[in-house]
Amino acid sequence: MQHPTPLPTLHADLVTDVAYDYYGTRLATASADQRIKVWRKDPVKGAWELEDEWKAHDAPVLQLAWAHPEHSNLLASCSYDRSVRIWEEVAVPYGAIPPAGARQNGTGGGTAHVKLGKRWIECGLLMDARGSVRNLEFAPNAFGLKLATISTDSYVRIYTCLSPTLSDWQLTTTVSLPSLHSSHVAKPTFSVGHSSAAGSEDIPAPAASSGGGGGGVGLSLTGALSASSSSNSNTSTNAPNTANAPNPGKGNEALGGWCLSWCKERWWGQVMAATSGHSGIIKIITLSTPTPTALLVLQPPTTRPTPGGASGGGSISSNGTLNNSTASQGLGAQAITSLAWAPGCGRSYHLLASGHRDGGVRVWKVWPPVLASDLGGGGGGGGEERKDEQASGWRAEVAAEWGRGDVAVGKVEVGDDPRGIIDGNERTD
Repeated sequence: MQHPTPLPTLHADLVTDVAYDYYGTRLATASADQRIKVWRKDPVKGAWELEDEWKAHDAPVLQLAWAHPEHSNLLASCSYDRSVRIWEEVAVPYGAIPPAGARQNGTGGGTAHVKLGKRWIECGLLMDARGSVRNLEFAPNAFGLKLATISTDSYVRIYTCLSPTLSDWQLTTTVSLPSLHSSHVAKPTFSVGHSSAAGSEDIPAPAASSGGGGGGVGLSLTGALSASSSSNSNTSTNAPNTANAPNPGKGNEALGGWCLSWCKERWWGQVMAATSGHSGIIKIITLSTPTPTALLVLQPPTTRPTPGGASGGGSISSNGTLNNSTASQGLGAQAITSLAWAPGCGRSYHLLASGHRDGGVRVWKVWPPVLASDLGGGGGGGGEERKDEQASGWRAEVAAEWGRGDVAVGKVEVGDDPRGIIDGNERTD
């Protein structure tokens, strides 16, 4: 068994995100000190060595995402300053290395006799969001060089790079999360089993947001998190559906978009999961149709588990006892802070993990519809049962749930092994 090795990042403030590259040999860290650091693991020493660092934004950096190496060494970052920045690692002569983070004006030339170094250069600046950009992720490589972002104005935005120089990023798709509805709604309880499907989502759709909320330049991370927590407690008793009220995110960032994750299986087209507000609702969205639509809406279970397995209030703390603190009750307890879609790995279903503000981690099994060519027997429970699945379309159930209940989950990741689900608390140092 390997023992974890702490990484002294020496950031001047809270570390907000860490992200491995495609091969797992490099690591990028983001911080509320507005800086990004890139590390490489020494294969001999086994230690992480700092390669580069730079000031990336004018407010706390929230999330990082690496692109597939086929598209060069690209790193994307988002922040409370409402911007998304794309960084490219380029080779420059050691005698002419510009400051890290400077805009790209060429690689600096050089000859075969000049020793080259590496620097991260800004090659894209995206400023379409009207609120803080909470999360971002590059699309699976099969769909080309695309980047999805979600912000507190409750919009998902998809950008496509149209230039071989990686400098031309076009906004190609805009999705308003509150306006998406689905005829398939999963409303499970905490007893693991098949979920029932409702006729339509029972939460009304608000009008599209007309402005960004909070998150201006210089907003501190601690202040924003405190405002979100205060909003959860203030609205949980008076307005149970405020997470889907008109103009979500305007003046209250807790009601806007929070996180997203792409489906790694390309067979079903461009599909992603996204969530907004603190209601705990996840929407499975397809982007392969002329108009983006919700394939499935995952509603949080109506009751929470107790240590004895029965349904009840509160959540389970790290010592196995029921946590009845006010921070773990009400709408705020269901707020989702992170989503992670697992690789396909040949399963007949998808795995989707969510991390929550109350410290819980939930794993969903999501079944896509059965193709007509697969009907008529073989596998599962026979042709009739498979026809029922075809009629129901996409469906889901809660496969597992656990959590401490005493600290917010900052990030979840799902590996190739369905048992390998990684969660980390908000203060990842």
